Amino acid sequence: MQHRVFPHTHVDVFMHGLGSHVAVGRAGIEASHSGGVRKQYHGALGGTTKFEGIIEALKAAVYDYIGLCQPELYVRTTREIADWLGKTLKFYSSDAKEAIENLELPVIPRPGPKPTLGVDDADDLDLKIWEKEVDEYMAQRQWLKENLKTAYIVIWGQRSDTMRARAEATTDFKTTTSKDQDIIKLLKVIKQIMFCNDTVNFLPPKKVNRHADNHRTSMDLHPNSKECMAA
Repeated sequence: MQHRVFPHTHVDVFMHGLGSHVAVGRAGIEASHSGGVRKQYHGALGGTTKFEGIIEALKAAVYDYIGLCQPELYVRTTREIADWLGKTLKFYSSDAKEAIENLELPVIPRPGPKPTLGVDDADDLDLKIWEKEVDEYMAQRQWLKENLKTAYIVIWGQRSDTMRARAEATTDFKTTTSKDQDIIKLLKVIKQIMFCNDTVNFLPPKKVNRHADNHRTSMDLHPNSKECMAA
């Protein structure tokens, strides 16, 4: 059981993991790359993406659209990002990892009924244990929300401009741009595009939202991320 720690508000997020240093501030995302071999993804159906992610450890784990179906790139990228977040997030990282992998929120077990002193041999210790379980449950729920907001910033930073334009052109995209930053809905949109899903609907060209404000990767979107990341 992890020690109960609740997230607090911070101005910057620094992600140190697997050789990466990403600072997210009011000016947006800045990434410091230490160099290395440039990796490219070669699609099974042809085509190459030269886009690199903003995080050094995830440079080749990207969401790109080059006019071809790329299901294997989506699967590999999502798996690598989920694994990286599982190692980098400070608290309850496995919950966020599971949500990204399964595209649904994990079920967090609720504490049982509050024990009543004198009933079923319940004593003061039973009551204290229950109170701790409630605290743990509330902390786990809160950290899941904060971790998924952090994951949203990370994943949106791993997409190319072409993918961004394609995603913004879908009718489902607006459901990912709320203040809650729904990472599961965003990933479903990206997955539909990269799998060439016939059910994905696109807006008429004149209605496509091309303004950066909806998805700017800045601390205005997520002021609570610093504590989410492991030192």
